[in-house]
Amino acid sequence: MDNEWKNEKGKWDLEKIATECISELRKLGIPIGDCIDIKVCRDRFVTGKLAKVQEGLFGLYIPNIYRSPRYGLEEIKTVIFHQLLHSAGGCMDHGEKWEKYAAKVDREYGCHILERASLNLKPMANWETGSKGTKNSGRFCYLDYTQRLMEIVRECAEELKNIHLPVGKVTAVQFVREKNVYGRCRKNKDGTFTILVSQAYGSSEADIYGLKKLLDKGRGF
Repeated sequence: MDNEWKNEKGKWDLEKIATECISELRKLGIPIGDCIDIKVCRDRFVTGKLAKVQEGLFGLYIPNIYRSPRYGLEEIKTVIFHQLLHSAGGCMDHGEKWEKYAAKVDREYGCHILERASLNLKPMANWETGSKGTKNSGRFCYLDYTQRLMEIVRECAEELKNIHLPVGKVTAVQFVREKNVYGRCRKNKDGTFTILVSQAYGSSEADIYGLKKLLDKGRGF
């Protein structure tokens, strides 16, 4: 049944899924704004983004990584629902109103928006420096942020190994308040490595190539 949401190449048709998500939210009576643009972007580090075009009009950006069939339909819809709910009035943050709508969607459609949104985990919570006590501002949704980065790290490592580069084993990703575009690679006491990623990767300009460079720096230690 899920095949109706895939294209001829067997990958998820994210635009079609997003259109269905919009319809399902409206069936529940959730007053979301008008999504006038749905784009699949190369940003593989954040879990989608909702951009306000003008009052009541929004653009939805979905990371291209979710085209992969290794992600389930429920997981993809959870990500899209999460972003679309921000378009409802008074829901641009993760406040009580947003939580109320998210709980309704979870209940009606069997999603896990609240569970995966990590409402008490802030954008700076796993940075090396910065406050851990402030609530997510809503400017970015760091849903499973570290997990997504580690997935990209594994992909990059495999690509480098395929061209016979002796890369080390990366066991952790941490976020740092640095302007350095590529961050840096740190050797751990057990011989593994930690990638320290600049906060710049929270922007829509982030892509996979910076991490490839980091892994390349880690070889030979």
